Amino acid sequence: MVRDIKSSTSRFINQNRLTPGRFEWQAGYGCFSHSKSQTDSVCRYIRNQNMHHKSISLEDEIKHILDRFGVEYDQRYIIRDP
Repeated sequence: MVRDIKSSTSRFINQNRLTPGRFEWQAGYGCFSHSKSQTDSVCRYIRNQNMHHKSISLEDEIKHILDRFGVEYDQRYIIRDP
């Protein structure tokens, strides 16, 4: 399902020239859920993620979230910053 979403959205973005260059998703994917009461804070996070990731890398943040919730993971599959 995620493969199909990534494929169709990148095709749409490129066909409609919504970015200056060719758009491509990074390899892999991650998925986190949240409750309805967290919607505003999640939207705020998305709007400010460029600034947020100047102080913590995406890789470190993902590990922190997984550790906080006791999710076991294989280091080989953690998304790396470009």
